[in-house]
Amino acid sequence: AAIYFFTDVFKVDEFVRLETLEAIPWLVIAVPMAMFSGVLSGSLQGIEKFKELNVISIIGSTLIQVMPIFAALLWTADLCVVLPAVVMSRFMILFILFYQCVKHISINQKPSFSKTQARQLLGFGGWVTVTSLVGPMMVILDRFVIGSVIGAKSVSYYTVPFQIGGRSSVVSSALTSALFPRFASSSPEEERRLALEGLKILVLVMTPLTVGGIFLIEPFLGWWISEGFAQHSALVGQVVLLGFWVNGFAKIPYTQLQARGKPSLVAKCHLLELFPYLFFLYLGLNTLGLTGAAIVFSGRVFIDYVLLSALSGILVSSWKLCLLPLLFLATAFLISLIVGIFQTQWWVLVCCHLSVMLVWVYQMTPIDYKK
Repeated sequence: AAIYFFTDVFKVDEFVRLETLEAIPWLVIAVPMAMFSGVLSGSLQGIEKFKELNVISIIGSTLIQVMPIFAALLWTADLCVVLPAVVMSRFMILFILFYQCVKHISINQKPSFSKTQARQLLGFGGWVTVTSLVGPMMVILDRFVIGSVIGAKSVSYYTVPFQIGGRSSVVSSALTSALFPRFASSSPEEERRLALEGLKILVLVMTPLTVGGIFLIEPFLGWWISEGFAQHSALVGQVVLLGFWVNGFAKIPYTQLQARGKPSLVAKCHLLELFPYLFFLYLGLNTLGLTGAAIVFSGRVFIDYVLLSALSGILVSSWKLCLLPLLFLATAFLISLIVGIFQTQWWVLVCCHLSVMLVWVYQMTPIDYKK
């Protein structure tokens, strides 16, 4: 399929086309390796070997960054040289994961196959696949809509702050990875307790990070790229940060439903959101430009949070936890809109706001976490 597309469909430079065609087999090899790595990582998560997973992740990230650079320096920077180095890095990670799974899970056990379990896994995985396709699709398609409605140049004004905001999801992803096996093996009461405790931790961690991002994204973009770029992208980034704040909480009920063996509910919610999201994205772009797109994104993830929380049964309790943090975020947003950056009033208001918020965070932090 790739050969067909790069030969007959995509119009690219001949040299680039030839280099790409030579690299395709290496990409094909990488696909099953990534699939097996996912299975092995999930197995280690299931028995809560997070220390081993973190060490492997650090080693893997280092190898994937360093080995292609060495290959390019020793030979050439062509794809047919760099990609084999990436594949070799992934193979080394796969071997380490396999060794850890043998050591902690399958040692002294004979291989076996169960049709019933295979059917259950395929059914579960099918709905997870739907979610894995539709969720990123909604994130990627907005670039195409922006490019077609406003122009390709505007895509970077949206994508850069969006990617910055997206880094905050590392916190919620790490927490839900740890919670998934606990949810799967807990009683309904214990699952609910863990979910609310996880939400509380996320609120206490994510709120200061998001408030700091709202205050600092404009000067950061001005320092990193340019003042002109910051003027176009700062408001977009602030609105997107609010969306990722909500999205972090949505991952708790998302994980709950999957741990209960009900990934179909998550997938159906995302399918339900897809076409209304595209419609309102187009509408938002035509009325408010890039800010409209950011508002529609944040609105969509808020609806996602409401739907998933309602289905998991924690909507009312989780909403109570978020009310005061939401006030902190709204105040930070208002300050950034009304007062010019680095003016005297800005410093006073920001310092007062951060002081009150940090006192609240300290008071709300459980005693076990303060030690």
